[in-house]
Amino acid sequence: MDKHLLPAALAVFFVFCTTAVVASTELLEVPPDLLAHGPNAQLRANDKTGSGYTKAVGDFDGDGEVDYATLKLETAGGSRFLLVVALSGEGGKERVLKAGENIQAMGINTVKPGSYKSACSQGAGPAASNCTLAVNMAKDGVSLFTFESAANLFYLEDGSFKEISLAD
Repeated sequence: MDKHLLPAALAVFFVFCTTAVVASTELLEVPPDLLAHGPNAQLRANDKTGSGYTKAVGDFDGDGEVDYATLKLETAGGSRFLLVVALSGEGGKERVLKAGENIQAMGINTVKPGSYKSACSQGAGPAASNCTLAVNMAKDGVSLFTFESAANLFYLEDGSFKEISLAD
């Protein structure tokens, strides 16, 4: 396969794959100047970690060690992003949890252990008979959010990451 087509092929695989996969080493860190002048620049300045809501740190696998979640770009100058998690218990190997468009609108942060109601349990989003009402997390999770809008929670359960919508 042409090495220039590989990142696009991997991205398609990640989007349709239901299990966690190892991220490409070609994924790019989000340059601070890309977000410094975007539509959510003032909101990003509120991030006390200094990453502009592009990095989250926690113990996502419950092993007592630090794990990392990061928003990464698929291509330089592009707006497609991947939410990537690196767990210490897996030697820092990266897993892609979600792909999306418009990095300018997105952010992540750490969600502490606790009980969280889903969006559908509060009447938001499409009505579904299989609505998960709440999640009880014993370890940290990651929130992928659209500024001033939706938020999805990713949490590790039985060796794989689950996703639940918290706000719509």
